[in-house]
Amino acid sequence: MKTAKTVKAAVVAGAISIFGLTSQGAAINQVIVRQQWPWSTDVKVEYQLDGVDAAHPVDISVAAYNGDTPLPTANLAAAIKGDLYGITEDFGEFYIDPVAAFGSERIAMTKFKVRLAVTDSAANMLETLYKIYDLTDGSCIDITRADFLNGKYGTFETDFSRIGGGYSTTLGDVFIWTDVTNHREYVTTKLVMRRIPGANKKFTMGSPAGEVGRETDGRETQREVTLSGQDYFIGVFPLTIAQVTNCAMWVQNGSIRLTSGANIDTVRTWPTDPSAVQDECPLITYYPYSAMRGFSSSATTADWPVDSHSVDEGSYLHLLRQKTSVAFDLPTEAQWEYACRAGTTNGLNNGNNLTSLDGGGGVGDLAWFVRNSSSCLHRVGSKKPNAFGLYDMHGSLFECCLDYYVADTSSLPATDVGGPSSRPEGAALGTRVLKGGSYSWAAPYVRSGWRRDWKVADSILSASGVRLVCPVGASW
Repeated sequence: MKTAKTVKAAVVAGAISIFGLTSQGAAINQVIVRQQWPWSTDVKVEYQLDGVDAAHPVDISVAAYNGDTPLPTANLAAAIKGDLYGITEDFGEFYIDPVAAFGSERIAMTKFKVRLAVTDSAANMLETLYKIYDLTDGSCIDITRADFLNGKYGTFETDFSRIGGGYSTTLGDVFIWTDVTNHREYVTTKLVMRRIPGANKKFTMGSPAGEVGRETDGRETQREVTLSGQDYFIGVFPLTIAQVTNCAMWVQNGSIRLTSGANIDTVRTWPTDPSAVQDECPLITYYPYSAMRGFSSSATTADWPVDSHSVDEGSYLHLLRQKTSVAFDLPTEAQWEYACRAGTTNGLNNGNNLTSLDGGGGVGDLAWFVRNSSSCLHRVGSKKPNAFGLYDMHGSLFECCLDYYVADTSSLPATDVGGPSSRPEGAALGTRVLKGGSYSWAAPYVRSGWRRDWKVADSILSASGVRLVCPVGASW
């Protein structure tokens, strides 16, 4: 053999299988191994299972032998094409590339065998981790952990410390889809949502005394909050200009409106990094709450909705709901902060604090802020993710929440209901919470616990962005 491309791997097919039962009674009862040669060096492995179904999925592990001699396993998994995780069907198959698996030397294995073992899949193997909504036709693809493990969606990471040096989280289950940033469609024609396992989770909102950059006026007072009784999905990225226009933003006087008094062409003139495609930058709107949800009351008060996820006809969320039949909305402040922190308790979601008011703690790896943005917007997903695999939770643009802003959080309820609530005492008409900081603001404002008030019809903060959530169930 001279090169891998000219390999004529000689494999005489045989098979050994393990016939033991899983705890759910599943078992392998037949294995057939065939080489595809002469048209391919791949080895095809077919198997039959008993006792599997959608309620009892299994995983299959593979070992290879030449006679009784085990073959090296270092590259075996990467050389297999086909599903080995979350198997729910009675019959299956996969392919082994022996050249990729066992080296580039001439291969002549006259007693090649495979040994298959079956085990119960993890309880969350078939749970939907990500959803991909097509903004052109409203369809949706659910992606499970098994889909990732079976190699269908590119690279992922389960060790948060490998995202960045010194990164840490208390999450027991880290799963970050790293390849999601490499596909233009995921920030233009499609909307990617990540499941947040927050049902009935209790966590601490706000910031502790002594955290660098902490506001001292009481707005960051710490309090324990319990999230509502179901998980939720949240956008992996903030909405981009392309994602809004691909779903048809609300129309007024015959033109697409993204800001008060400005059409889409005006928005595209906002300063962006010269290396970025403008449509892949986060959506800018002076009035994110009103533009997303509508003006049921008035542009000056927007004292609605009360105990409801209702939105106005013609608003972006109304159109998105019509297209997808999904109850998308803005996140509550608790949903946003829980998703941003991703198991961290310090000011940054890499597990660190700022070391000075100018930055430090790795904030530049996570956020576009005044020190590194060159006063420009940048493509979403160009910084490092948190342990949930969410991008741009720090910096880039302020993100608007559903909640009314109250300066004294100690009077707020200890349970987040997962949706709008009656205007609490002390909250002005039309005021909402902004989180996350901005590309044009300083480092202290990008911290997880930072928050400030914003009036629905007030543009003095220049511009804000939007990140969407949707329920796991049929409704909130």
